[in-house]
Amino acid sequence: MMAQRYGQAILLALLWLTLSSPALAADWSVQVDRQRLELGEVLELRLIAEGDLDAEPDFAPLEADFDILRRGQSQMTSIINGRISHSRQWSLQLAPRRAGRLTIPAIQAGGDNSRPLSIEVVASGGTSARSGQSDQSGPKALFVESEVETTTPYVL
Repeated sequence: MMAQRYGQAILLALLWLTLSSPALAADWSVQVDRQRLELGEVLELRLIAEGDLDAEPDFAPLEADFDILRRGQSQMTSIINGRISHSRQWSLQLAPRRAGRLTIPAIQAGGDNSRPLSIEVVASGGTSARSGQSDQSGPKALFVESEVETTTPYVL
């Protein structure tokens, strides 16, 4: 009888540890702000890891086709109903080095890998991205002019 209770206590403790501990591997996702851009424009890449991640990502494979202009990182931990979850996000601004179909390679961090992602970079100024026709109108500008008639404005 005592051995049976001891076995049940161990089983319950193992079950509790399994359910309450976060996953050992991170769940990766890769996002870009758009799939198509012109040469000279900047692409925003977000790499999100949900779960535990012990290593830093290796962004060196990106440097074959992109210049990394800016890197940022954020981290979030939340506890909801006793369940702890962690997430980390890296934000990178990438400038493509050439036109064509470029692949954002799999990013590795420890034993985890993100999935590769394909984007299209079109030559700037030569052809219109939608019509494929020559764009002869040149750069466009927008000017905004405003006037204020009261010296004490009220902001809603």
